[in-house]
Amino acid sequence: MAADIAAIHCTPLSSPELEALLLNIASQLTTAPFETAATTQKHPTKKRLLHVVTYALPSGGHTAMMRRWIELDHSARHSVVTLEQKAPVPFSLAGAVAKTDGDVIQLNPAAALTSRALSLRRLAQEGADIVILHVHPQDVIATVAFGVTQVPPVWFINHGAHKFWVGVAISDFVLNCRGSHLENEWTVRYRGVAQERSRTLPIPLDYSKPGKPRTERDQKRNSAKKKLGIPDDTTVILTSGDTYKFTPIRNIDFLHIAKRILKDRPDVFLFAVGVDENVAWSAASKQVGGRLQAVGRHASLRIYHDAADIYIEGFPFGSTTALLEAGAQGIPCVLAPGTCPPPFTSDGLALEGLPKPRDLDEYLKQIEAFVESPDERVKKGSKLAAAIERVHTGQGWFSFLEQIKSSVPAIHHIHPVPHVEQVAPAISNFWGAFWHNQHRKDEFLDTYQRALVGGLTPRLDLPVLQALAASRDIIKRNVFFNIMTKLACSFAYLFPKATTSRFWCHNLFFYLRDDGFIMRQIQALSLRFRPSKEHEPAK
Repeated sequence: MAADIAAIHCTPLSSPELEALLLNIASQLTTAPFETAATTQKHPTKKRLLHVVTYALPSGGHTAMMRRWIELDHSARHSVVTLEQKAPVPFSLAGAVAKTDGDVIQLNPAAALTSRALSLRRLAQEGADIVILHVHPQDVIATVAFGVTQVPPVWFINHGAHKFWVGVAISDFVLNCRGSHLENEWTVRYRGVAQERSRTLPIPLDYSKPGKPRTERDQKRNSAKKKLGIPDDTTVILTSGDTYKFTPIRNIDFLHIAKRILKDRPDVFLFAVGVDENVAWSAASKQVGGRLQAVGRHASLRIYHDAADIYIEGFPFGSTTALLEAGAQGIPCVLAPGTCPPPFTSDGLALEGLPKPRDLDEYLKQIEAFVESPDERVKKGSKLAAAIERVHTGQGWFSFLEQIKSSVPAIHHIHPVPHVEQVAPAISNFWGAFWHNQHRKDEFLDTYQRALVGGLTPRLDLPVLQALAASRDIIKRNVFFNIMTKLACSFAYLFPKATTSRFWCHNLFFYLRDDGFIMRQIQALSLRFRPSKEHEPAK
């Protein structure tokens, strides 16, 4: 629960206290002695890599990164272990594993956390030379499994570089997926990973080189536009990302910019792949004559890549892999504006040549410049594709992996997790505002209710009571409870913590929880006395 709550935030990025607790649990799980000699390998000359994932998704994200890694790395035998998989493992991932003579193992998601940790440890001891963690930020199973020295070396894929995660203590290498200076700084300075353990392994891409004559590419683009039902002489702008990544915060609203792009340009269309159409997107589309289209998730983006003249990164939360995939096809790209700072938007080795718009106006100007100049689109698109090819595909990507393999430690170590400085308030406030706009709930209240539902008795000291009194959600929902809490803050120091904790757990149940007695009565009364529609005043 602590890891789950902490993973909401981008400050702090690690917790020495939580990792120490998990290491203590790890030390109490007993297993057979670990032997490094392998006697039953199908391919004795190949390294055995064990990829560990919380659960594998049908497409996209770090699941796709894992599959591409396995497909590109023919020098190793790859196996995959899932920790919470309820659905079958995607066929594409299972097929990639099978081609290396590896295995796919699904641990029972209903088993106890310690039981799964012990099973994972044994699997690593018996069948791996290196363990690679692709796990979710809040997943504590891997830390407990590898919180001892009698296991193979562990690599942690830093796919959640922008937020808190568990596993610093057990990571012999932390593999950064972008390779930017900022990403390395966050890993070392704000997460507490020693510099020699912070390495770069770029996101591997599915890649087909766009090295066709311009006339042939134009014909292919025009054909794709016709399939999408739009004239071939239009300009198509593409963006991609999950719906939540476009949730506006403060004055940073992607839909507002999209309407400005399309308003006076009837020959420009904008497609948003991965976005599910909702009220806001539907209304915006109507305002520009249907030329803004949220087309939902697609297993393949080929037709949209073929049709696109320009790719723009969505905001306030960008999608780096989607941008790289578009750029690799020779599509010129515009990065998200500087008002949405990395690592919440894209940066990296292959993107160093792209100018970062300072603000929303400059973002709009860069897009407009590409709309007006087809020749500039071809020039910038070709240059970006070459940079992405060098870093994220084929031998270029494989050279990063080989460099890491050549320096892997012979044995696994447990590493100290120091107390480190926190991310600047402006950055953490940006992420906090984005999270709150997306979830629309009070973080303190949500944490406290999770504890109560889980059968825990939170210990309330004065700072916690003060936070409770200041909770926006509580103030809006229950004035009486808010008054009681403020009074309690004045007298909390007079009573033992255990007494105040029991008292407030009792009161939270009655006055605050949605399924509590008092809240049910209030809801019933509000329904009883709500005016009927026939008595409502005319609008």
